[in-house]
Amino acid sequence: MAKITKTIAILFSALIFFSCANQLPPTGGVIDKIPPEIIEVSPANGTVNFDGNSVEITFSEYVDKRSVQNSVFISPAVEGEIEYDWSGKSLEIIFPSKLKANTTYTITIGTDVEDINNRNNMAQSFALNFSTGEKIDKNKISGKVYDDNPLGTYVFSYKVNADTIPALSRQKPDYISQVGKDGKFEISGLGKGKYFLTAVKDELRNYLYEAGEDAIGLPSQFYTFGENDTLISDINFFIDVVDTIPPSIVSVAMTDRNHFLVEFNENIDSTSISKANFEMIDSTSGKIIYPFALFKSRNKSAQFFLSVKDTLNSANRNFIAGKDISDKSGNKMLREVYEITLNEKADTSFAAVKSISTEFSDNKVDFSNPYFQINYDDGITFDASGNIFSIKEISGSEKNFNPIMTDDATMRLEYTGKLKPKSSYTLLINQKYFQDAAGNKTDSVYTFKFSTNNELDYGGVSGNVQSESAEKINLELKNIAESKIIYKQSVDSSKTFNYRKIKPGKYLLWGYADKDSSDTYTKGKLKPFRYSEKFRYYPDTLNVRARWPIGDVTIKIR
Repeated sequence: MAKITKTIAILFSALIFFSCANQLPPTGGVIDKIPPEIIEVSPANGTVNFDGNSVEITFSEYVDKRSVQNSVFISPAVEGEIEYDWSGKSLEIIFPSKLKANTTYTITIGTDVEDINNRNNMAQSFALNFSTGEKIDKNKISGKVYDDNPLGTYVFSYKVNADTIPALSRQKPDYISQVGKDGKFEISGLGKGKYFLTAVKDELRNYLYEAGEDAIGLPSQFYTFGENDTLISDINFFIDVVDTIPPSIVSVAMTDRNHFLVEFNENIDSTSISKANFEMIDSTSGKIIYPFALFKSRNKSAQFFLSVKDTLNSANRNFIAGKDISDKSGNKMLREVYEITLNEKADTSFAAVKSISTEFSDNKVDFSNPYFQINYDDGITFDASGNIFSIKEISGSEKNFNPIMTDDATMRLEYTGKLKPKSSYTLLINQKYFQDAAGNKTDSVYTFKFSTNNELDYGGVSGNVQSESAEKINLELKNIAESKIIYKQSVDSSKTFNYRKIKPGKYLLWGYADKDSSDTYTKGKLKPFRYSEKFRYYPDTLNVRARWPIGDVTIKIR
């Protein structure tokens, strides 16, 4: 009996020993969603006259060692290879050589650090500042990177002489900070001097910018620190992969004798393309045909339809040429020629209304400034002298319509007459006045039932802008749930704004200093270098409710 008891005791002790020896996450129970934190450091943050050869950092829980070691950044850089010595939840970072005298060092632990339990990332990067001299540099820069997934983005800081742009693809930064999952960053321990900042989603983790691969955000200026310790805040970035390659035609297909479907390798800037950018060429006879219409495909954003009235000779070699067409990044395709195979199939269908959309859901329009977007399934022309549009319930309404073609198959139809709030109406479109490239027509009348909203259905947002900039400030109020609902407004010299008649919902408000007067936000350019424009988001979500205007909103763009 004693032997059995002794054996059980040994097995029990062995079980305890092996369970303690292995660092394993517990099974079952509540899922760990708490991110790891740094709870202790040595030396203490702000230490001066440091003469040690290592620092020690303790985490709140067991963390993945590789993720930590890949997240350690030392600024300014030290020569040689860093050693890492682990003891439980504590890490000792050992320097390969003696640190420089009278120098402030910053050790940053980035947000790629993961716990072992459930792979939770650190919520924010951590910075430890200490000095080998009697004074520690306390200048800081903080801000935010705006991106759908900012994790993996670094903010690089380069100390520069004069307004010199660093060679980002060859020169590693002097200071590094990794942004948190909320996009926020802070770089501390900066000394007197001028700095260039950039946000880079460093895919290769080599602390160099790889053009065409890494997303990048450019600054709106250089940042300078003087003798006094300073905090420069609200330094914000948008990041994008910079495209330097012009667009190209990847395919051309004729769907019938009057239509060409042209596909590009990327999205095209809609303001740079029209029927004037194309021509069809019979290389045998030298005949050139110019398009009747151009309109965007409803299926793919990089596809466009061209329609022609005239026809080419299928016995000859025929080509389509496109020129001076730009992509979303401003890269221009100068001229490109693509050989085409003709399709002799006749086009016998008239240009029909494909859909009509309104500003609000459920076919509802603004009773005071109503408009309709009419989408046709083909390029059209129409006889503007005819009574094309009317409202069934209003006599003489045909005189109050203003049709505006936004492309050759899309119309914004504005009604300048009066409509009653909370009323139902019928839009009539007399289609006999329309024809397509093949001359197809129809005598039918298209009907569209709609209703008007009530003035009490709206909310509003008003406030002021604090800005030291002389440039015009543009604001955008963006609906979070419905991305297409954006209200734009320019702020005049009074620095005040007032959005009226806003559809209820939750909104984000942001603004920018429109330095180039383009009425669109400019993200800057590397070659030739061009600053980005300053921007700022209002920190809170605005919950716009009907009949309850929101006032006293202050947005700072400095």
